[in-house]
Amino acid sequence: YVSLLENANEEIEQTKLIFHYILNGGLVLFSFVALIGLTGVIKILRNLIWSEGIYFKEDFASGVKENFLKNLLFAAIFSIFYLLAYFIYSLFPETLISYFALFMFALIFLPIFFWLIYLNNTYKSTFGVLLRNGLYFYVKTIGWSILGTTLTLLPVFLIFIQMSLVAVKYIVLVVYIIFIFPIILLMMTLYSSNKFDESINKDNYPDYYLRGLNTD
Repeated sequence: YVSLLENANEEIEQTKLIFHYILNGGLVLFSFVALIGLTGVIKILRNLIWSEGIYFKEDFASGVKENFLKNLLFAAIFSIFYLLAYFIYSLFPETLISYFALFMFALIFLPIFFWLIYLNNTYKSTFGVLLRNGLYFYVKTIGWSILGTTLTLLPVFLIFIQMSLVAVKYIVLVVYIIFIFPIILLMMTLYSSNKFDESINKDNYPDYYLRGLNTD
């Protein structure tokens, strides 16, 4: 009986491991698909901020066409960092090393990734310039960068939370995605536009300075 119980436990652990690999691989693939949509949505939000006329289908498609290739490159690079962090966590579960890897990814790499997406959707720059500016804005706004990333990732956190009432968890998840996430995305777009005004547009693009953000 002991042997059968041990075999059953091993099978359960193997099943859990396979499930986690599938789930994390699925999240990576989903992030690429979601990024394409995010690329189009950010352009629409930017046009709203700039008080420009909006043609949803055309603006969404043009935003994807103009920016998604470089955004996908960013996503690929940071997916590698994510998989590396998860691999380290799998090798050293619930240790200082594993938590440090997750900490580095969630509080450093991801916020920089979001800055790169907003920069790429606003300015035509080389990869090196975008990366340099992404690092600059992360360091300059580190507290708000981490907060914005945390709010954006709440749906992912909800997926991993263990709850006895699974239906309640997914109802909360759907409500968040439909009603709350768009507001957070708009706030992040407004915030990034404000920071771009302060550090870039004021001196380099005066015609775009305070465009849509001037409250006078």
